[in-house]
Amino acid sequence: EYSCDGITEDILTSLANIADFKVTSFASTRQYKRTAKTIKQIAGELGVAYILEGSVKRFGDKIRITAQLINVADDSHVWAKNYDESFSEILAIQSKVSNEIAFALKARLSTDEKKRIESHATLNTDAYQFYLKGRYYWNMRTKEGLDTSIRFFLKAISLDDDYALAYSGIADAYTVMCDNGYVSVDSVSAKAKTALDKALTLDSSLVEVKTSYAIYLSSMEGNGT
Repeated sequence: EYSCDGITEDILTSLANIADFKVTSFASTRQYKRTAKTIKQIAGELGVAYILEGSVKRFGDKIRITAQLINVADDSHVWAKNYDESFSEILAIQSKVSNEIAFALKARLSTDEKKRIESHATLNTDAYQFYLKGRYYWNMRTKEGLDTSIRFFLKAISLDDDYALAYSGIADAYTVMCDNGYVSVDSVSAKAKTALDKALTLDSSLVEVKTSYAIYLSSMEGNGT
């Protein structure tokens, strides 16, 4: 579950970096996981022209990713591919998926867009797995889930101290705790700010880090900018 959700979200984020695309967020699309709705029904509800669907399966250290891009207008396959690799290749696979979808849709990628697609916040796959677990529990939005997510983000940082996304994950966890009334702002604002400052110092260009900063300003400091 954590691998599937995390990899899906990362691929969508990567595609969203392409100016020619308007990509629906993972928060909006995850409701269709295991849905019985048709492609046309989903596309109509989301207002999209293409649907990217697939699956992620783990077999020990092996991973299989199946992905297909469907043109909603005529229900045809624009692109489809299976990837059977070791989990250590997962970051490279994500870049391949994004590049191949861009090629299939004839998107014009700038040098910066290509660079963003092929760059990763960490090259340590063990740290990446801990980060995915952290995001999985973070998405639960429960007090227990948020506490667990912080523990996994800290494990990711213990393996890669320069992992900006793991620091932003910690900030996000504290922010959601406050938003849901699990803790007071005063009790965690300093912790959230410390984690966020570290993330911004490491890589302020990441969309996830920028989003964390905006949410922090809105929730912790009451500043909606």
